[in-house]
Order: sequence, then structure tokens, then C-alpha cells
Amino acid sequence: MFRAYKQAQAACNIDNSKEETQTGIESDHSDDEFDNSMQSEVKKVWSEIEKQCQDKESNPTNVNTSSRSETAMESNTVHVFVSSTFTDFFNEREVLVKKVFPELKEWCQERGQKLIECDLRWGIPTDTSSSDTILVCLDEIEKCCEVNKGQPFFINLVGERYGWIPSVEETPDEAREKYGWIEGSSITFMEVLQGAYRDKNPNAAFFFRNRAVLDGIPESFHSRFQDKEPLARLHLKTMKKKIQERFPNQVFPYSCKFKQVSVSTGREQVELTDLDEFAEKVTSFLKGAIERTYPYSPHTETEKDLQSQEKDSQWLFALDKAKDLIGRVTELEILKDFVKTGMSLSMEQTAAADNGSNFVRVRENWELEESDNAICVLEGSSGWGKTALMCRLIVDTVKSGDYVFFHIVNSTPNSVHVESLLRQLVLVLNPEEDEKKTDDVESNSVEDLQKLLKLALARYRNSSDKKLVIFIDGLNELENNDIYDHLSWLPPTFPHNIHCVVSTNPHPPTTARLYEHPAFKMTLQPMTSEDLAAVAVKYLQAFSKKLDPDLLNSLICKTGVDNPLWMLMMTEELRIFGDFRALKDKIDKLPNNMEELLVQILDRLIQEDDENEVIKKVLCLTACSRHGLPSDSILKICGNAERKEELAPLYWARAHRQLKPYLRVFGRTEEVLTFSHEAVLKAVQSHLLTSWDEVTKWHTLLADYYQFWCDDPRTKAYHLPYHLESARLKQRLVDFLRKDPDSYTHINPWSRSSFAKKTRCHMMAQESMASTAAMMLCQRCSLSHRGYNPACTWQNKRCCVLCGSLCMGSTSIGARVCSRHSFKYGHKKCVLCTFIAGSSGVQAQLCRNCGFGSGDRTCACYDL
Repeated sequence: MFRAYKQAQAACNIDNSKEETQTGIESDHSDDEFDNSMQSEVKKVWSEIEKQCQDKESNPTNVNTSSRSETAMESNTVHVFVSSTFTDFFNEREVLVKKVFPELKEWCQERGQKLIECDLRWGIPTDTSSSDTILVCLDEIEKCCEVNKGQPFFINLVGERYGWIPSVEETPDEAREKYGWIEGSSITFMEVLQGAYRDKNPNAAFFFRNRAVLDGIPESFHSRFQDKEPLARLHLKTMKKKIQERFPNQVFPYSCKFKQVSVSTGREQVELTDLDEFAEKVTSFLKGAIERTYPYSPHTETEKDLQSQEKDSQWLFALDKAKDLIGRVTELEILKDFVKTGMSLSMEQTAAADNGSNFVRVRENWELEESDNAICVLEGSSGWGKTALMCRLIVDTVKSGDYVFFHIVNSTPNSVHVESLLRQLVLVLNPEEDEKKTDDVESNSVEDLQKLLKLALARYRNSSDKKLVIFIDGLNELENNDIYDHLSWLPPTFPHNIHCVVSTNPHPPTTARLYEHPAFKMTLQPMTSEDLAAVAVKYLQAFSKKLDPDLLNSLICKTGVDNPLWMLMMTEELRIFGDFRALKDKIDKLPNNMEELLVQILDRLIQEDDENEVIKKVLCLTACSRHGLPSDSILKICGNAERKEELAPLYWARAHRQLKPYLRVFGRTEEVLTFSHEAVLKAVQSHLLTSWDEVTKWHTLLADYYQFWCDDPRTKAYHLPYHLESARLKQRLVDFLRKDPDSYTHINPWSRSSFAKKTRCHMMAQESMASTAAMMLCQRCSLSHRGYNPACTWQNKRCCVLCGSLCMGSTSIGARVCSRHSFKYGHKKCVLCTFIAGSSGVQAQLCRNCGFGSGDRTCACYDL
């Protein structure tokens, strides 16, 4: 009977061993090696974890139920966070980066989505054990939660290492307060806890590597793949068991084999093989999780879809900024009174400007009536809370049930375009547009859209009894805000049933246009000391910190702070200051103006980042960018375009964490990184971009990225000419316009002509001037194609010699060269092949854009 019992027990042990091997929880050690103190410590950790999970279940929180619940908007960006110990998963990370993620990115792109992998320790040679790294990793997981409905796409790779366990001293207080850090846990397990375990995340997958691979790895490399300390082994064994119990269908064991020890990376590295099964499992899981979270319904994205997305994005921005408003109670009530009545006795009423003959907003271009309403202008400097006030006004007006149109400039990438603003406004005024009129509204011409707006306003005046409230925030930030026709599309007054509120910085071109005609004007005044104190208190509360009332009063009185941005920046400086006892001295050393404070902050940030200068690079590149940096390409932009080496993600995450108060990401169809306030941009320009050499350096880096590393031809064609021109790289700009088919396909003729003019010789070449000559084409070149660009299909004789546009009959102009360039192209030499054109030659042409104004009398050569 005893023998039968032993046989049954042995069989049971064999079955258990098989089960452990299948789940990846196999172990080469028993519980005997773990003393009572170790077991007690591990139990203490898991007791706290279970308590946190119970609290989470009883008080569920979901980032998707706040602002995002007020719109049906779905994210088109998929963030995948990869978590593991570092030195033992080099091979798996290689497979993810080079095989799995490229396939998933292509698959997501077909679904109209972008996939962004968050692998913070990729590219870092050793585990990093700083408190800053802890916060960076957990912050990135939190970002993934916010983007993907509170359930991030989370991949955890588990081998035979538990990972680095920071001491109490190494664990930052913020990690305990904000993320519920559990003492005794490894940073890798805290990632698991934050990204998956507490919320029982259905989008998390755990890939357990079979420990049998250790049998083939040389003994000298075992320390990279296996924990030696018994406590770490016990933690790992318990973690695997708990994960298997909580996620029975989300644990995927896999096997691989040792191949060799390689030095191809510059250091000895263990190479593993047979990882195809691993790659297939990761790909299959992520595709299923993405499809489940964002069900795909194939359809053609119409202009209406894009407009709806734009509206949703701006609404989310308004909701978020409205929460930041502190104080300004009187101003808010006055503005609400204007929204109700279309007038205000509490605001200044400006008179018409004196120089009526020079008006851009000409009354004769509009059908105006005596009963029309004047515009209300909210004016305030950058950082004074103007946008927060406007957003609060927008949100409150929408919730009151009024019919509202709002446009917040710089809240999305498209919001800076006048065409986008006008197109949406016309459709709001005419919600029942027929198909023909909708096609007209899709025009990209401001002039055409202005005509439609005129008709729409007249129709709304006569046919609608419903009051419409129009809000436009940030008129000074619209694209081309420095041209003569800036705001020419804005009516002098609006119909009696439309009330319009706009806002602007004291930007001379914008204010000059706004006050051409009588308007109601509100200028933001300095905030009260009570409101400024409330700004500081609210900000510090988010970090569970509090400033002594005497110190807060000293801060306000000493610096003379008068606006919320200034107060927020000082409060952030005090928050990160290490010695609480020296706060008084720190306050005494703060500058008494915002500009000097920003310069001081920039110096501190750059000095603290002297290791790799990522912060300075990001600041300068953002300042030199056209409308911000695309966030999904930030690692490439901040990397090395010449060698095509991306910046290590951890370096970027660290820099982003430090710069978070001064940068913001906006947009949906394309996330763009830009400055949070204009004041930060001006500080970077005045302090870091102090010479032409410095400016051209950063524009050249951006030009290199867009020309040699950007995969989207539209994006390249939009940004590259701007940066080549700004970097004064004339030859590269001309080569791009003449030799790259993307430039011809994705840049409209007017823009091509504009860039060509800026590199054109400005000497006169009139026929009456001695030594000038006609620019000629030989017969063969004149009848050929693609002489001015590979994508140009017109005969060369019908193409503009500068921009390559089609020259239409009588509107074209014969091209000539000045006396300086006549040595090269004179004497009837062909401009394309330089052979003598002869009597059968044809004069080259200029299109009407390049020949406009004095263009017909100017040399048609490039000035290189």
C-alpha cells in the first residue's frame, strides 16, 4: 500500500512538472532554499498588492470616462508598452523591433491607425537604477492608459530574472504617492502592476520563456539570464504564479534555443534562435486586442469625417483647458452677458480707425445692416489665462443649449489654417448643404471660401430665428498672420442673430485689423494675489504638496507675479527644489519678471541634461519647426539622420518628463509636439537661437530628417522646402524642386513658384538692356518631357523654366537672363543641355505666377 502511494505521488509530481513547463513557471529550486524571513517579505508585498486590487475594484477609475465620455471620438493611435528585465531579453526585443512591430504598423496603417511602441530601455546598454527612470517608466505607462481607453496594450517578457529592486532611498516620493509604489518590488514588476495587474487589463499579454534555454548558454553568461539571490528567485516564482492565476488566458509560454555568442553589437552578446513562435504569438495577440478595443469598419474617410474629427479634438481641448481656469469671475460674467445680448456696457467700445482707405476688412465686400452686431475682442498677453477663459466660456455656452461654433487655433495641427476655419464655419451656417455646395466648400482658396461665407451670413440673417454664438480663440496664431491680407475674411460686423467673440495676443498685425471697425474690447488685467495663490495651491495639490502661506505670500510679493503662467513656472521650480528648508532663499533668488525666469529655467534644464543634450535639441528643433514636431517620429528627429540612428526611447522619455510643463502634444490624425505657450517659444528664440549659424544648424537637421528619413511624401513635401529655405541651402532646395517627383506631386504650383522666387536671381533682364539674352531650349529638349521634374509630363517648352508649372498660352511670358548669367545661357545655348539651340530653338517660358509683377523683367536663373 505504501509503494502504491509513492507511485501515485511520483505520477502526480510528473503531471505537475509538465503543467509548470507548459505555463513557463518551471523552477530548478524548491521552497527549502527560502527562509521564513524571505517568505514573510514576499507575503507582505503581495498582501499590499491584493489590498490595492480590492480598493481598485471597489473604487474603479477610468480615464476614458471623464472628458472622453462627452464625445464619441475614438483614438487612432495605438501605444504598445514593452516591459521586461533588460540584459536577458536582447534577442526578443530585436524580434519585436525588426519583425513584429513593422508588420503591426503596416496592418494598423491599413486600418487608419498609427502604432507607436514604447520600449524605454531599448538602446540602453545596462539597467538604469535611478529614481528618475522609475518615474519615467511609470509615466509612460500612464500615458498609454490615457491614449488607449485606460487599458494600454502591454507586453511583458518574463524569464528567470525578477529585476532591480530599488531601496527605500532610491524610490522617489512621487512614485509612492502617484503610482502606489510597493516597497520590495522590482521596477519591472511595478510596470506589470501599473500596466496590467491592478486593473486586470485584457490588453496585457505575458510571454514566459522556457528556462530550458539556460542549458545551452555558457556558464559565464548565466548571470545575465538568471537571478542568484534567493529573495529575487522567490519574488519571481510568486509573480509567475500570481500572473498565471489572474490572467489564465493571457499567458503565453514559448521556447527558443542558444545559437552562439556574438560580438556584432560591439560587446559579447548571447544570440538565441527559433523565436518565430514568439513573434507569431505577440503579433496574433496584439492584432486581436486592437481589433477588440477599436472595431474596424471599412469606409472611405470623407471630408465630413475629417471635420467631425477636428471638432471632437477641439472639444476635448476646450474641456481640458476649461478646468485650468482660476479666478477671472468678473471677466467671465461680462463675456457671458455679451453672449446673451450681443452687446455690453461693461466693456470698452472702440471707434473706427482713421485710415479707412487702407482697411483690409472692407465694408463694401459684405452685405451689412444697421442692426448688425459688433465683434467682441478679448485681448491678453501670452500666459495670462486667455485661452482657459475662452474655453470655459465655450464649454458653459455649449452646456447652456445655445447653438455654438468654436474654433481654437493651435489646438490641432489643422486649426492654424484659415481654410479649415472658414470651411467649418460655412457648414455650420448652412447645415443642410447639398452635394454641389459641399464640393464648393472643399475649396482651398480663402477667396472662394470668403465668398461662400458672405452668402451664408446673408442667408442666416434672413432665414434663421436661432441665435448662433461664434468663438474663435487665438486669431494671432493663424497661419500667415503677418501678411497684408491677414483677417480679410473676417466681417466688420455680424448679423443680428449672430454674436461673435474672438481673442488675440497684443499682436500688432492682428489688433490693427480687429480695430479697423468699432468693436467691444476686453483687456485682461493682472490677476489678484488671491487668485494667483489659488493657482499655486491647485498645482501643488496634484503632487500632494503644500506651500506654507508665509512662503506663498513672500513669493507673490517678492517677484511681482501678475499672471498664471508665471506663477505656474515658479511653483514648478519650487516643487522640484530638493531642500524644503532652503525654500525661502530659493524664492529670494527668483527673477522679478517672467522672461528672466524662463531663461533661468532653460539654463537649468540644459545643464541637468549635459550628458546628451537632448533637451536643448528638442527645444531648438521645436522652435525651428514649421508647426511643431510629429510626436510619432520624435526618436528619429532627435536621433542621427545621417546614420539613421534613432534616439534611445529612455533618453527621450527623460527629456519629455523634464519639459512637460513647457511642451504640449495636440492633434488626433497627427499628434504634434509644440510649446505650451508663446512665451516659451520667445525665450528659446532669444536665448538659444541667438545667431544665424545656430538657426541654420537646427533647420539643417530638420531638413535632413524630412529629406532622407521621412517615409510620408506629403509630409516631406510640406516641411522640407521650408527648412531648406530657412537653412539657406539654396542648391538642395533647387535640386528638390527640380529632381524629386514628390515635390511636383505634392506641392501646388503657387507654392512651388513661391519657393523658386526666393532662390531666383534678382537682376533685371529686360530686352532693352545690353548683354541680356533670351533663355532658349533646343528643339530636342523643347519636345522632350521631365526636363524640370521627373513627375512633370508636359513638354519642356510648355513648362515654366523656374517652377515647372504648365504655361498656358497667352498667360506665359518669355524667359530672359541677366548680363551675369548670359555668359552661361546666352548666345542661344539650351538651358537644359547647354548645346547651341540654333534657329530651330524655342524661348523658355515663365508661368503667370513666376512672371507676376516684375517677374517678367527679372532674370529667370537661380542665384546659386
